[in-house]
Amino acid sequence: MKELENKLILFLLCVSLVGIPTDTIQITACCLTIGLSCLITYSDLWQIHTGILIIYSFLAICHPVFALFLPVFVYDVAKTSKSSSLPDSRYTTRNVKRFMNWGILLLAALLSIPQHPSRIMINLLLFSALAFLMQYYTQQIDTLLITYHNYQDESSQSKRYLKQKNEALILQQDYEISLAMAAERNRIARDIHDNVGHMLTRSILQTGALQVINQNPDLMEPIQELHHTLNTAMTSIRNSVHDLHQDTVDLKHTVEEIIHSIPDLDIRLDYHIDSVLPQKIQYTFIAVIQEALQNVTRHSNADQVVIRLREHPAMFQLMIQDNGTQIGEIHSTGIGLASMQERVESLHGNIHFSTEQGFQIFISVIK
Repeated sequence: MKELENKLILFLLCVSLVGIPTDTIQITACCLTIGLSCLITYSDLWQIHTGILIIYSFLAICHPVFALFLPVFVYDVAKTSKSSSLPDSRYTTRNVKRFMNWGILLLAALLSIPQHPSRIMINLLLFSALAFLMQYYTQQIDTLLITYHNYQDESSQSKRYLKQKNEALILQQDYEISLAMAAERNRIARDIHDNVGHMLTRSILQTGALQVINQNPDLMEPIQELHHTLNTAMTSIRNSVHDLHQDTVDLKHTVEEIIHSIPDLDIRLDYHIDSVLPQKIQYTFIAVIQEALQNVTRHSNADQVVIRLREHPAMFQLMIQDNGTQIGEIHSTGIGLASMQERVESLHGNIHFSTEQGFQIFISVIK
C-alpha cells in the first residue's frame, strides 16, 4: 500500500509538468506509464523489467512527452536494484543486470530530457531524486517492519516456551512435594504402628492376663475399663494410621515401584490418566497388577509384559498383556483370578480374560 501511494504521488507530480492531458499522445503516455509501472511492480522477472524499460525509453526518445514520466520508472528501477528476486544469485551477474537497467534509463533521460525547457529538466531531476529517496526509505521501513515482526514472533514463541517450562516446573515441584509428603506420612504411620501400636498391643495383652489372674473383685471393673480403653485407643490408632497411609497412595508411582521390583521381566507401562482415581479403584488396580505379575513369574514363560492404564470420559481402563505361550485353561474358580474378579465386581466394573495373544486381563471401571 505504501508503494502505491508513493507511485501515485510521483505520477501526479509528473502530470503537473504535462498539465491536463488533452491530446492522444499525452493520454497514451499517462496510460502506458500506469500500466507498465504496475506490471513491473507485480512481476519479479528481471527480463520483463528490462524489456519494459527498453520499450518506454524508446518511446521517451521518440516523443518528449513520455520522458516527463521517467521519475516513476526511477522508483521502479531503484526497487529492482534493491529487492527484486533474480534467477542468478551470483554477485557479478546481479550487478550487471542492475547497472544495465540503470544504463537504459540514463540513456533515455540523456536523449529525451534536453528536448524540454530548463525548468522542466530541473523538475525532472528533482522528481527523479525524490523517487530514489522514496524507494530507499520505503525499503528501509519495510526491512524494519519485517525485523520488528520477526522479533515479535520470536518473543511470543519465547513467552509460550517459558510459560510451558514454568508450568512443567510447577507440576514437577508439586509432584516432588507430594512424593515427599507421602514419604513423610508413610514414615510417621510406620513409626506409630511399630512403636505405639506394639506398646498398646503389649498393654492389652497384659491387662488381659491381669483379668485372668485377678482374684480381687474390687479390681475387676477397673481392669475391664482399662482393657476397654486400651482397645479403643488401639482401634483409633489403627484407623488414623490407615487413613494417613491411604492419603499417600500414588497409583503411577506405586505401579512403577512394583515394576522395578521385578527386574527379570521386560515390563512397559503405558500410563494415560490425568485425574486422581478414587482410593478403592487405585487399590484394586494395584492389587490386580501385583497378582498378575506374580502369576507371570510363577506360571508363565513370558518375558515381556505391557501394562496400560487409560482414562476415558466415562471410565477407567486397565489392560495387562504378556507374551507367554504356557497359558493353559482359565478357571474362574482359581484363587488369584477369582480374587481379581471379586475386587472388580465390588466396584461394579467388568473384567475379561483372554488367551488369544499371550494372556490378557482387561478391566473397565465406571467413574
